[in-house]
Amino acid sequence: MSQQKRQSFRLAFPRSYHPLLFLAENTFTVCDASEFGVRFKHNDVILEVNTEISVHIKFPDGKHFPLKSKVIRNDKNFTCLELLTPIPLSKIRSEHLFIIKHYVNKDKQSTQSLET
Repeated sequence: MSQQKRQSFRLAFPRSYHPLLFLAENTFTVCDASEFGVRFKHNDVILEVNTEISVHIKFPDGKHFPLKSKVIRNDKNFTCLELLTPIPLSKIRSEHLFIIKHYVNKDKQSTQSLET
């Protein structure tokens, strides 16, 4: 049995509902986030690992947060940031509840209506 290495909950965003990450003149799609980390699709903009950068994250509801971060990994299509300035836990929780209400329950309801 594998052990979870993360110390905080990571929220995955649906393709049609995701925050945007702004870095200088570039805008990126956030795939998942937690209080202390963000993973975004990097669109061929590779950032050097261990570099500290300032970014803004804007959620679909219009709320945005300036964040200090450090690049910790570049994968084939994604970049991962460790957030030195965390996203408020209350925001992560409210986004989680919104996704459950608007995305997860719709799938369950459509499945239930097919069964009856």
